[in-house]
Amino acid sequence: MPGFSGGGGFAPAPLLCEFTFRLEHAALLHRAMDQISCEFEPNTWDMFWRATVLGHPTDFIATDYDVTAAAVRQARSRVLRRLRKQL
Repeated sequence: MPGFSGGGGFAPAPLLCEFTFRLEHAALLHRAMDQISCEFEPNTWDMFWRATVLGHPTDFIATDYDVTAAAVRQARSRVLRRLRKQL
């Protein structure tokens, strides 16, 4: 029976739909990030990436770029605002 995970190797239909949705969402997000990344200075993009995607603490990032933690948060905010607009 399709959509039944009783040992036949099929994922239940709701799980398959959720997985497909997540893949499509990730692809859309990556495409949008590719489209807007060129609009930002490399350091701004790197600070956004490290803070948002990699989850590094803003104070560590600030030390690496010789800026304040507030500047890192502002860079992250600017990129996220632009990303939301793109989506």
